[in-house]
Amino acid sequence: MGHEHLHRTIWNHEDIGRTGYWGAATSSIDWYVFSASSRRSDSQATPRSPLRFRLGRPSRTGARAEPSRAEARCASTAIPRRCYSGRQNLSKPAKKIISCFTTSGCEANFIHTRYIAELYNTISNTFMIFAGFYGVYKALQHRLPKRILLSYLSLSIIGLGSAMFHTTLQYAWQLGDELPMIYTSTLIAWLIFDITPLGQKTPWLPPLCVVVFNVTFTLMYLFYPNPVFHQVAYGILVVSMTLRGAYLILYKMKDNTLARQVKHLQAWGTASFVFAFAIWNIDNIFCDSTWAPLKQRVGAPWNVLLEGHSWWHIFTGLGGYSIIGALTMVTLSLRDDPKHYRLNFKYGCLAWVSRTAKGWEVLEAGKKGTERSRLLRNGRRDD
Repeated sequence: MGHEHLHRTIWNHEDIGRTGYWGAATSSIDWYVFSASSRRSDSQATPRSPLRFRLGRPSRTGARAEPSRAEARCASTAIPRRCYSGRQNLSKPAKKIISCFTTSGCEANFIHTRYIAELYNTISNTFMIFAGFYGVYKALQHRLPKRILLSYLSLSIIGLGSAMFHTTLQYAWQLGDELPMIYTSTLIAWLIFDITPLGQKTPWLPPLCVVVFNVTFTLMYLFYPNPVFHQVAYGILVVSMTLRGAYLILYKMKDNTLARQVKHLQAWGTASFVFAFAIWNIDNIFCDSTWAPLKQRVGAPWNVLLEGHSWWHIFTGLGGYSIIGALTMVTLSLRDDPKHYRLNFKYGCLAWVSRTAKGWEVLEAGKKGTERSRLLRNGRRDD
């Protein structure tokens, strides 16, 4: 007997088989059951090809198999899980090992509406989307370099992808959540590793490295969708950016009048990330034992305050926005005269970089000089 793969729909404590408008989930958090022959050495727990996904609503064909007793135990909790069975030793008869975990947080699915799988986890991305677009608006308003604009825009794309993922739990939107995290990190890395003075020709190697890395990672992740691979790559990027940012702030900006403000903003952004990471871990570790029962006792609407994954979205959005603002100030003050820029704050937490009067004067003078040079070149060609 060969191995058999049964794709199951998402279950929760109220209704086993509830899938909502979008049909059976295709993300890495839906149910997979793998049963293998005790004599087949090539049997593995391998999910469907990651390249087979749909952006729209999937079909509902096919009957749903009944859950096993072990699977039902996993399904009895208030959160969606992925369960799989594997083999401990291929040389011995197979033992079924049930392992359950989640990557979407401690929120039950399709409780409020059949159109949104995780309502609170979806709505909580609003702040990240707004913050990113606000940064784009300010970058355009003050004519900052395009890479800064792209960094803010990618933050909004992360929020949009995450919102769609938590709405549908479809694999296509899971990629729309995870891949922009890598793209944003590489853009910020380009922002802080290339401090070529403004006005000089931008080196071609850094943007080429960004494009090559992102294309390579995307292809590898499509064919090898291991979450550990994504986490390690993202972790390496974050650590390298943090160390580079700290080096620039502590050593390159040592005598800069803006150094104190930048340090505070960078510390605020980092603290927001650390706090969000702590909440995310607490939400995952104590979901079954504490969080889910407590949310049931508290009830709506106040149980929304106990949605840890939602707070993760809010504080990572705040942290990401603040760090981009701090690193924008760092790179501009190193690539140009720091007297041309200043840090501004709105509501005490939304920071952005603006040009001073001197900065605008220099910018306009530079534009006039460039236009004059162009006219002179054209005149010489006409002769």
